[in-house]
Amino acid sequence: MIDALREFITTYYIQPITHDTGYNPVNTITWALVLVAFLFLTLKLLQLLKIQIDRRFIAAVVPYIVVGATLRVTEDAEFVRPPLSYCSSRPSSSSSSSAAASSYSSSPCRSRKHAAS
Repeated sequence: MIDALREFITTYYIQPITHDTGYNPVNTITWALVLVAFLFLTLKLLQLLKIQIDRRFIAAVVPYIVVGATLRVTEDAEFVRPPLSYCSSRPSSSSSSSAAASSYSSSPCRSRKHAAS
């Protein structure tokens, strides 16, 4: 059972990244579900922390979007070689940028500072 699971993960998730073959139906559906879950949880967290999505919030998030896009371009242009390039391939670069942006926007210092202004 473990070997079958390992083979499934290797075939549908690891090999498309390491062999640069792109998306397949299995990992596309998985990443779409992860995206929806992440967006839902992020919105709930923002509501819980009473952080409004306004111009200041968007201005704070845009640099993370730019970093994510830049990581993707450097990977596509092959500026970075494996295994380091695996960190900049999709969805790794998106996940890293999203996690960084979420942790920044939900940090206690950011929440207090935002509430005070």
